[in-house]
Amino acid sequence: NKKKNGELYEESATISSIKNEEGEITHFIAVNEDITSRKRMENALVKAKEKAEESDKLKTAFLNNISHEIRTPLNGIVGFGELIARHDLEQSKKDEYLDILNASCNRLLNTITNYMDMSQLSSGIMRVHNKMFDVNFIVYEMSFKYKELCKRKNIEFETILPDDLKSFGTYSDPVLLQKVFMHLIDNAIKFTKKGKISIGYKIKNEFIEFYITDTGYGIGEEYYEIIFEKFRQITTENRRVIAGSGLGLTISKEIAKLLEGNIWVESELNVGSTFFITVPLRTIEDFEMKSKNISSKNIKKPNILLVEDDYTNMLYMNNVIKENFLATIYEATNGKEAIEVVKLHPELDIILMDLKMPVMDGYEATHIIKTIRNKIPVIAVSAYSFPDDKEMALKVGCDYYVTKPVDINILLKIIKDFGIIKKDSNEE
Repeated sequence: NKKKNGELYEESATISSIKNEEGEITHFIAVNEDITSRKRMENALVKAKEKAEESDKLKTAFLNNISHEIRTPLNGIVGFGELIARHDLEQSKKDEYLDILNASCNRLLNTITNYMDMSQLSSGIMRVHNKMFDVNFIVYEMSFKYKELCKRKNIEFETILPDDLKSFGTYSDPVLLQKVFMHLIDNAIKFTKKGKISIGYKIKNEFIEFYITDTGYGIGEEYYEIIFEKFRQITTENRRVIAGSGLGLTISKEIAKLLEGNIWVESELNVGSTFFITVPLRTIEDFEMKSKNISSKNIKKPNILLVEDDYTNMLYMNNVIKENFLATIYEATNGKEAIEVVKLHPELDIILMDLKMPVMDGYEATHIIKTIRNKIPVIAVSAYSFPDDKEMALKVGCDYYVTKPVDINILLKIIKDFGIIKKDSNEE
């Protein structure tokens, strides 16, 4: 029906008949009721029910996917680990199986990291640690990380920087920003059989607009918003779901919000996609990146203290250090022992400190060590991965924080940044 003002509304009518003494119908009585609000509420409840049912289905699929994404790499780790242990295995086969085992380990680690990131974002405990950083540098780091992988997959990886900007700094969280880059580039690699992947940026008004372009399958316009929802996964042109947790784009969107920016996609089916992420442009006049180019002349044979209570981790770190540095290595299995080693060996150059240990943990040990030698670099190497743990470690005096399992390339770079010279260094 229509009201006098022209507005449409829904009406419920109850009609009753009135009869005379002979039982003949003489009149009708109609009772009309405007039920527009009730109908809207009913429709809203139906939609909410449908959405809840869809959410339940997605969650069920997600939980099944969790099982798949954990069990699949575990199967590769256990299975190929057993094959490698065989004494009659040819070296070429061992090398091949080791590559598969490492790939399985990385896949499992990425899966666990995604679930932990999503948990932190959902509970609101992921924190932003803003600092000045070189924008070109973090873009080049992505090129360094992915160029070789893309080459093996016959994909060209291209870095595009503005011609008029050789280098400049901005104030944001480079770690979270790179996390978004990695999710987007990983997606691009999954969905690009051949062609090119590009990363670059432009300055637009008061924002830096980063973009990652691929020549993959492309995404239908109807999915532009859906792909950023929890538990969603992109399918290929033949509707096949690509392996993964289905959380990468959701995590990227939530991080973009934390960084006071935005993320969106533009795509064309069978041509490719471009994902954009913006962050506010915050610069300091005459900003110059402070490089840690520490002269190597003061350190010829570094002395490194490893503080770790787990035998396997200690053995692993020991071998990594020996393979990469001409170093004298000291060991301690708890914080109390570490303090004693520091007191006995003033020649120590750097400390790699676990945080969770018996007798005395790494937090307390670092605090005490810094009162004894406040300038000795302490790198926290810990399985703790929540922001509060990192914040506490830095607060007690740790100079850097690395989470286990350790990315060796990152750790070696950090050690080098503190002036420890690698075996193959030609510096004088």
